[in-house]
Amino acid sequence: MAIAIAFSYGFCHFIFVQTNSEISSKDSRLANYINRLYNGRYREFKAELSAYYKLRKSHEDALANPPLEMLDRGVYQWVELCNHFNSDKFKKASSKNIENRSKKKYNHRTGSRPLSYIVEETAVVLD
Repeated sequence: MAIAIAFSYGFCHFIFVQTNSEISSKDSRLANYINRLYNGRYREFKAELSAYYKLRKSHEDALANPPLEMLDRGVYQWVELCNHFNSDKFKKASSKNIENRSKKKYNHRTGSRPLSYIVEETAVVLD
């Protein structure tokens, strides 16, 4: 029997799993849930760090002023991330993603309201 407890503290997200043994292959749903949760949190955290990096005036400025969240993790991790954000491969992928998002005609997420309602409201406003 496994019990998972999840909570957030600032940028850090924690999950404690209490089991009598390791998560077994029989309980793959729990392992999949934990992996999805960690992957999503990491992706969000990395996006926030990327936004912080982009606010800096230069690569050197970003290296000299790491965010508070990175100070306790070790400055070397921030240096590696800055080098990643400054790489040609990352810049090329980022600019391509920005271009692709600008071509979208519809948002695929509208919150809790169905897209058909929003389309109808927009059509009424345009008429």
